[in-house]
Amino acid sequence: MEALLTMGKTLPKSASPHEIGAIICDVFNCKLDEISKVEALKKGMTNDSFIFSVGSERYVFRVPGRGTDALINRKQEHDVYAAIKELAISDEILYFNEKSGHKISRYYEDSQSLESENVLKAMSLLRKFHSKAIKVSHQFDIWERIEYYLTLCQNNSTPQFPGFEVVYQRIIKVNDFLSQSKKDYILCHVDAVIDNFLVTSGGNLKLLDWEYAGMADYRIDIAMHAIYSGYSQSGIEELASLYYGFKPTEEDMIIIYAYVALSGFLWSLWTCYKEGQGDDFGDYGSEQFEYADRYSSLVIQHVVRETNEER
Repeated sequence: MEALLTMGKTLPKSASPHEIGAIICDVFNCKLDEISKVEALKKGMTNDSFIFSVGSERYVFRVPGRGTDALINRKQEHDVYAAIKELAISDEILYFNEKSGHKISRYYEDSQSLESENVLKAMSLLRKFHSKAIKVSHQFDIWERIEYYLTLCQNNSTPQFPGFEVVYQRIIKVNDFLSQSKKDYILCHVDAVIDNFLVTSGGNLKLLDWEYAGMADYRIDIAMHAIYSGYSQSGIEELASLYYGFKPTEEDMIIIYAYVALSGFLWSLWTCYKEGQGDDFGDYGSEQFEYADRYSSLVIQHVVRETNEER
């Protein structure tokens, strides 16, 4: 228990070491003194996690971060894990509380994060997942999320970025463009960044952290991966080529750029809200806003050019 109490000092105030200990004991039918080797795993952008052992096995306990209850629907996350269980591409879930967001999953010994130079493997797994066309009952509506995060930021008096209103007006137009494009909605991960791909000791590739997942246009996953990794325009084009296995059409690229713009805007708002809760993500919010600025302009220029050519 002492190890849990020590760990509790680094976790959100909502996380009680006594409550965590009780959950572990209940799940594994063990006593507190059987919980050992408690150590921090990572402090994520949305959650905090730690590793612990019961007997000879090791597990990961996820604790939602500050303000997460306003961002994540844990019932929907649970539904996603149920929908993808048979694919065996996610972490193995042993306990999930839809109310608190607490989650226990199996820890993969000697696993490694996927290196950025192996992005082809990530895109191959993503494409294979998309090909299953899995359905769930909820959507990830990026425009609804933008409006919601904007409200959260305004309610918490969190800062905005220089030129915010100009970019916001362009983002509205980009969303109008997307609403008129042809889309097939399937289950998407929405946060398929390089850090969420894990290579197990057996060489299997896993995709972790499905809390934002929902029904959406699959191209949003390509865009999300690109902006987290800081890709340039040529890098985004190369990423899309790796995903498709060939050079994508101009139509696909423009839609991907549109999602880059909206996603960058979304995560800049997300950062504003989280930093208003006391977190610090450095330049991440500004970098995401730059994507919104640059690619909203690029998409609108394309739309104007296409409109003029049709006249």
